[in-house]
Amino acid sequence: MYIGFLTGLIFDAFYGTIFGFYALVYMYAGYCNGMFRKFFFPDDIKLPMLLISVSDIVYNVAVYILKFMFRGQFHFGYYLLHVIVPELVYTVLIMIFLYPILLKINQKLEAVEKRSGIKFV
Repeated sequence: MYIGFLTGLIFDAFYGTIFGFYALVYMYAGYCNGMFRKFFFPDDIKLPMLLISVSDIVYNVAVYILKFMFRGQFHFGYYLLHVIVPELVYTVLIMIFLYPILLKINQKLEAVEKRSGIKFV
């Protein structure tokens, strides 16, 4: 949740038109995804893929509702086919390739952390 909020603030500072919008959306996404930590197994890619896909869809629908629909632009079909679906496909494909790499990096960092923690205890 905290990382989502800080990432959203950075995104707002550089690209946002409404300060705090992306921070709020990313914070909620981080909170909802964090509730699944009990069910997370690092070597199983299905849960992260599902969470990333659902988060991407919810994010894009929130952006559509709060940035386009309130301004009277009701072309959800166009937005779905030209923004949401391509972004979802792109995100899932990138995730399939990056997840194993990030998992290995995380496991190595945890091993280093565990070894350095033993020295001080």
